[in-house]
Amino acid sequence: MIRNRRTRPGYGLGLAAALFLVLGGTAVAAAEGFDPTTTCAVPEEIAGAGLPLPHVAAKLKAREAVRIVVIGSGSSAGLGASSLAEAYPMRLTRELGRLFPDAKFELVNLSKRGQLASEMEARFVTEVAAAHPALVIWQTGTVDAVKGVDLASFGQVLETGIDKLRALDADVILINSQYSPHTLTALDTEPYRDYLRWAVQSRSAILFNRYAMMEYWVEQGVIDFSSPSKVDQARNDDLVHGCIAYRLARQIESAVKSGAGDDAKE
Repeated sequence: MIRNRRTRPGYGLGLAAALFLVLGGTAVAAAEGFDPTTTCAVPEEIAGAGLPLPHVAAKLKAREAVRIVVIGSGSSAGLGASSLAEAYPMRLTRELGRLFPDAKFELVNLSKRGQLASEMEARFVTEVAAAHPALVIWQTGTVDAVKGVDLASFGQVLETGIDKLRALDADVILINSQYSPHTLTALDTEPYRDYLRWAVQSRSAILFNRYAMMEYWVEQGVIDFSSPSKVDQARNDDLVHGCIAYRLARQIESAVKSGAGDDAKE
């Protein structure tokens, strides 16, 4: 996931192919030896909480299926994970199934490798709208940094994009870039992460601070991308996807509770 490996072909999933129904009661058990409560721990200041997710909370309260659209680039399309089932979007539905065992979650993954924020934003009124999501998870910024997109233009796309998603009666979570000690000197994503944080604040959306979480896990030795072993690399990549899914699910749970109270889970 971190090293931007190019061993998997790019792909985009249409709505029919991308829709997966996950019943809370059929959640798949975590991999043996993986305890996310300790492995994926992060400081409270970067865990993310506070703002509500009213559309998700309403669906849960009405006992209706919660449809989640994920739109992003390589990592959201499954790059780095050993399989699509181990990538964070699918693992997110399993984590949510454990948190809300009586609920139904539907995932539509519209992610495509190499897409700019502007290219994703152009798909909001067509592909994303057609999915009728209660929640849109928008992961962006890295490709724009790689291609040197003008920062002001990037920020404008983020603001316009959030407004378009809100117009679909959907809650919005944005995910920023990954952290990698191997690319710090070659790629500076900080200005794009700053613009993303500013856009989220100006539009009262939710930020999932993937960069800060991954940086913390590297510093704590939870993940180690220095090993030349392909087995270790694959294990680390799946671990990152699993921790991202775990933390994202808990951020969603916290946001639902903050806006609707604990009865949203009943």
